[in-house]
Amino acid sequence: MIPIRTIGLVASAALLFSAAAHAQSPTPTPDADPYLWLEEVGSERALDWVKQWNGLTTSQLDKLPGMQQTTSAIREVVDSRERIPFVEKQGKYLYNFWKDADHPRGVLRRTTLERYKADVPQWEVVLDIDRLARDEKENWVWHGMECLKPHAERCLFSLTRGGGDAHVVREFDTHSLGFVPEGFYLPEAKSDVNWVSRDRLLVATDFGPGSLTSSGYPRIVKEWKRGTPLQSAKLVFEGEQADISVSGYSDHYPGYNREFVLRYTSFFTNELYFRHAGKLVRLDKPNGATAFTFKDQLLLRLRADWKLGDRQYQQGSLLSIGFSSFMAGKRNFTVLYQPDATRSLQSVATTRNAILLTELVNVRSQVQELRMQKGKWEQRTVATPAFANVSISSLDYLDSDQYFVVLNDFLTPTSLHLGQVGSDERHQLKSQPAFFDASGLKVEQHFARPKTARGFRTSSSCARTSSTTATIRRCCTAMADSRYR
Repeated sequence: MIPIRTIGLVASAALLFSAAAHAQSPTPTPDADPYLWLEEVGSERALDWVKQWNGLTTSQLDKLPGMQQTTSAIREVVDSRERIPFVEKQGKYLYNFWKDADHPRGVLRRTTLERYKADVPQWEVVLDIDRLARDEKENWVWHGMECLKPHAERCLFSLTRGGGDAHVVREFDTHSLGFVPEGFYLPEAKSDVNWVSRDRLLVATDFGPGSLTSSGYPRIVKEWKRGTPLQSAKLVFEGEQADISVSGYSDHYPGYNREFVLRYTSFFTNELYFRHAGKLVRLDKPNGATAFTFKDQLLLRLRADWKLGDRQYQQGSLLSIGFSSFMAGKRNFTVLYQPDATRSLQSVATTRNAILLTELVNVRSQVQELRMQKGKWEQRTVATPAFANVSISSLDYLDSDQYFVVLNDFLTPTSLHLGQVGSDERHQLKSQPAFFDASGLKVEQHFARPKTARGFRTSSSCARTSSTTATIRRCCTAMADSRYR
């Protein structure tokens, strides 16, 4: 069992670093920044500075009581070969990226859903990063993949040298299991690239001097056609140097297949443009709202309150409207979710015919299922374990109403299940082993109200023994909100 004092160790490390940095830092002057050289994050001087502070922090942490025990306990969990091989579906296969002692850089492998249900799935190796690094004499680190939907016969693999943000993009054939000769290729850069069709990409990358934002990410999106040089790609959108980044993508819903450009003007604000008939139309939405499509619907997730005519939409709400209606100027939104003093929206996932909302209700996970029936949204609550943290992701949002459910609570090992829209039944696919003995423990939730007229209301979920003589609590989650009573 990992000691509770781990939290204290992390806090101690943060305080140690903060105090040391404060003691060593000279008083800033308006004329010069003595640490401006740290902006060169890859320079030898900057890396040596990082190593120095890492060494100081580690040496101090090693002196704390129980540090070695905590480190060993965490490593046992992280390095366990019995950990769940989480997957994502691309085409007809489930793909997993796996690291272990034999594959420190990792191996991309795949299997079918039926084989994955077995206790020990049969895997087919797609790409061995350790072998590729040896063969090409490069320090390759896996950086993810973007596959062409719906069949994923071609994918864009991203590889970094040493694990940085900048990566190389190479086209891969999932039938022959090899890189495509003369296929799409992007040199090392902080690129964002997405399929439109088999022969077209929307590419945001380093196109040369002036093509990056001040944050070092692309500010230009271009359409790149197969068989043509990147330099001849057609300009689609150009952001400002002060932006964070821009990117282009297609939503791939059958019958819609819309193209969009997303411009991040700051970490919390963005603009979304619809590309139609060669033109870009900016969506009239709050800059802080996140917008995305679901079939014929446009969904807006609000970061702040939004007053629209005589309607007031609350911060944290999820709104829905027909995409064509919205683009035609209509604003007759349906409120799919609205938070209150005890509820907040955590995540949104979509299947072929449903939207799955994961919310926190008094710090406990709950899942809502939404389906459009005869032009109206119908909602039902999906049954989930009372104290489990729930995470939802679709199996294949274009072709299936099945979805993955990850469950974990204070006493039960993390488990992976396969759920189905319209049903509360789940099929357990995988489970972590138990790393501590939970016998004699149970989970309870309590609410406290202050005796005074004003104060904080708190909620906590704790694991405790059932012994009446030696009641031991480990409060694992606590929340205090600003509702005065």
